[in-house]
Amino acid sequence: MGLLTAILAKISGAHDVMISDVSTSRLQIAEKLVIGIQTIDLSKKKSVREEIKKLTDRQGTDIAFECSGNGSALDADIDALKFNGKLVQIALFSQPPLVDVRKLLKKGGSLLTSYGYANMFDKVIKIIDDNRSTFEKIITKTIPLEEVVSSGINLLISDKKQAKILVKIPQD
Repeated sequence: MGLLTAILAKISGAHDVMISDVSTSRLQIAEKLVIGIQTIDLSKKKSVREEIKKLTDRQGTDIAFECSGNGSALDADIDALKFNGKLVQIALFSQPPLVDVRKLLKKGGSLLTSYGYANMFDKVIKIIDDNRSTFEKIITKTIPLEEVVSSGINLLISDKKQAKILVKIPQD
């Protein structure tokens, strides 16, 4: 979700797009796919907040998208916001997160959510069609339908070099 969100932000005209992850491999995929993206490797850095401050001349981000469903990432995104910034929660959490609303309140920040589909299929298909070469780069493997678990889900869990796996459905 994070990679697709970063791509859509760039396509939509965002000037500075930053993405953080604990997986160096996934960040390398992001750097290849999204021209001009800045990556923050959390396996090498201790604080997203400090890196964001360095990258934004101590201002913080206008908008942060939390795409991992990780409570500490949510907290780091709040820290990274500038005054009046917006945080959009996209991913679901396996457990209800603790949210320090005081930190968000002191920044005049907003917490928004985005869940599921907004029945915007025509718009999304047009965006993908207009940017086909970018979206094709996300596909790191193509597999037949009968290998969804063995070569799809299991591979995504074990191999962090995978981004999106395309499943080919037989056409009879």
